[in-house]
Amino acid sequence: AGRARDLALVLFTAPRPGESAPRMARITNGRWAFSALGAAATCTLTPDDTVYAALPLHHAAGILVAVGSAIVSGARLALAEEPLARRLDANVEDFWSELRRYGASVVFYAGEMCRPLVLAPHDPADAASPVRLFAGSGMRPAVWNALRERFGVGVLEFYASTESSAVLANASGRKVGSVGRPLPGSVAMALVTPDVAARAFPRDADGRMWRARANEPGVLLLRDDERHPGHGGGPARDDVLRDVFSEGDRWFVSADVLVRDEEGDHRFLGRLDQVAHGSDGAPVWPREIEEALETDGRVALAQVFVRDEGPAAVVALAPQARLDPAMLAAALAPLRREAWPRAIALVPASAVELTDGYRPRRAALRERLETMLAARQAWVLAGDGYARATDVDLTASPR
Repeated sequence: AGRARDLALVLFTAPRPGESAPRMARITNGRWAFSALGAAATCTLTPDDTVYAALPLHHAAGILVAVGSAIVSGARLALAEEPLARRLDANVEDFWSELRRYGASVVFYAGEMCRPLVLAPHDPADAASPVRLFAGSGMRPAVWNALRERFGVGVLEFYASTESSAVLANASGRKVGSVGRPLPGSVAMALVTPDVAARAFPRDADGRMWRARANEPGVLLLRDDERHPGHGGGPARDDVLRDVFSEGDRWFVSADVLVRDEEGDHRFLGRLDQVAHGSDGAPVWPREIEEALETDGRVALAQVFVRDEGPAAVVALAPQARLDPAMLAAALAPLRREAWPRAIALVPASAVELTDGYRPRRAALRERLETMLAARQAWVLAGDGYARATDVDLTASPR
């Protein structure tokens, strides 16, 4: 018994870069119910389904979405005996064996959990599983396409804010890479145009912020009101802005950058503090570089880092794969030349470890990148393509 605004549970998540303490999120009854009911509805769960919870239950998607959606829909709930190994080169045979044993029809994922599935060797039984849908957040287009083509399953990508009842869902699955549109009942959202260099939000002569136009990157703001109190919104918080669009309104700053197309569908670009700058000084969103590199099937995973000299990338190679500079240039060709990473370090897929939320451990990859750059073991941008650092006079190369 209780009200929607009453506290249901408290989730603790790993600190973000530059933070020392875990982040705390207050989950109200309303927030829990919205996640559970929204996931059940968009995944069209019925009592005939079996939901497979592969994520740890201390993960927001594990407890709010996987467990919650099974409870409210009356579906069966299958808990993984062991989580999928948090490595890109993980053995996935036990994962598929367990899915088949339970008759799992819907699998909830997070981050890169599904990438080891598409990197694993092909098996004649790939398309013979009970799974009809993978649903979650953080799946990249290359993995999305591979899942659909290889395993014959649907993909439903969400965007959800832990701090608030803000959920976007690509319910149709039509646009690969899109997180779709707000679910009914979601907190009001807005995209505002930031000053990327200053990481601030300009205001007009009346003191109001500018809404981002279609196809223009914007920082996601979430309405802070009595119906959606999950993130607090006290006057001392610096992540709550006031008088944004009208006198007295309050909006929570997510710091996530999204872009909305003409049809109202959204795509996630990254966080405001992760933006890089190309050689022309214009903003570069690391995710766009990563997704371009991953269009080459020999790339297991790409991660881009912001450096003073410009963006640099770590590219993990699929097993037995080889890449040369021409292949990298071909993958990056859709991007403007000024946005290409200044340096690229190649590592084996086995070098990439994942967190318990199945995100790459970026600190370890960043350290490896810097070590390889210092030892001149990376490729650097030179002329119209890439060359080994040992073959380039870096003192004569701009930036």
